[in-house]
Amino acid sequence: MTQDPPEQTGLSKILGGFQRFSGGIEARPAEIVEADHVVSQEPVTMTVTHINGELPGEIAGYDFWVPLAQLQLAPPEDLLNSRYDHKADSEFEEYTKALDSLGDRIPVLPVLPANRDITLPDGTTKPLYLIYDMPYVYYGLIDLKRTRARVYIPQVQHPGAILLSAMGREGQLRREPTIVEICRAARRLKEYYGYTVDEICEQQAMIREDRTKPSITVVHYQIIIAGLTERVLDLLDRKQILWTHARTMAETFPGDPVLCEQLAILASQGKRMTADEFAVVVKRVRDRLSRVEIDEAGVAHEIPLNQPLKLVAAAVDKTQGRIPDTVTYDRTMVARPALIQREASRFTIIVVPADKPDQVAIAPASFKELREWLAERHTNTPVRETEAILLGFLQAIRQSARAEGILNAQGTIAPQIDAVPRESTAS
Repeated sequence: MTQDPPEQTGLSKILGGFQRFSGGIEARPAEIVEADHVVSQEPVTMTVTHINGELPGEIAGYDFWVPLAQLQLAPPEDLLNSRYDHKADSEFEEYTKALDSLGDRIPVLPVLPANRDITLPDGTTKPLYLIYDMPYVYYGLIDLKRTRARVYIPQVQHPGAILLSAMGREGQLRREPTIVEICRAARRLKEYYGYTVDEICEQQAMIREDRTKPSITVVHYQIIIAGLTERVLDLLDRKQILWTHARTMAETFPGDPVLCEQLAILASQGKRMTADEFAVVVKRVRDRLSRVEIDEAGVAHEIPLNQPLKLVAAAVDKTQGRIPDTVTYDRTMVARPALIQREASRFTIIVVPADKPDQVAIAPASFKELREWLAERHTNTPVRETEAILLGFLQAIRQSARAEGILNAQGTIAPQIDAVPRESTAS
């Protein structure tokens, strides 16, 4: 009667496990062979979400986790992004970071059986699938060293249906969010859901207007801009004010929504202010050198607070209220006074003071906007527009003269005197 060999222990047991490799190790490369793949529909039991014990609705589809080793890109002629090169993509690193932060919620790739089998290094044979859209997701998963991808098998007659769908998604179906929607989303994510600015910045990946990566500062500005009033955000959404306008007022006057709205109207009316022009206005308002007011017609005006002394004939009756910034035109042909006042805001008038009313002049640069408007008249111009522009130009002169302290309460030009005494040059 034979006895069983004694059980090995210690180092002998560890080294004994390698005896099965005494003949050497053969590394088999993945091998691809032709094979027929039949697509069929079979029932399967799986756990899905129920609401109050019932399905939310009819099941529309399902995804699969497939090892990356079983996936290849479809032929270039059936890929919309067939020339995509992740090595030449300057934004690929940011893209992979955003993809990685999604975890298992990565985009689902459409695949079809390749009618080929692949023999994996462990000796198992599996079907090979071809990816027919979003090759950048495939390259991103490889770069992240992921081992599997989410896929679905669409019920289509041929790959052309997937190509057509991809073209529609990139062309007709894509709708980019506006800057206001991005700002509101950033604010919601930060203040309500508790995401960090870094996480929000990583998901945005790039600013679509100039294709640059958003900084932490940009996301910070998005959050504070979202706190502006609805009217200001509407002006930004319709591009009547710039991102720079909104950022400047939100940063300078964060606790004054009324002033921000007044500044937004001032920047948007007529010919939209440039960022530099707006920055000068904001600086004057911040330093209390001027204020912004909205008249009855809804037109914004910047009112200087350091007007010089002037010789005017009669004092203003306090019962008559504030001196109006503008006058009305009761005998216009077509244009309404409100339209004239809005058109007046497009002009930048420089008034040259003088000690005599008939010597008060307008600087040549004041006619720049009027010359540009005249130069653009290549077709018939409505009388309403012509009247509004020309009367608006005169109205702009009146408003500028009043802002310089040249116009008195009766609306006529009055001579100025300098409040600082001058030294006499007489011998």
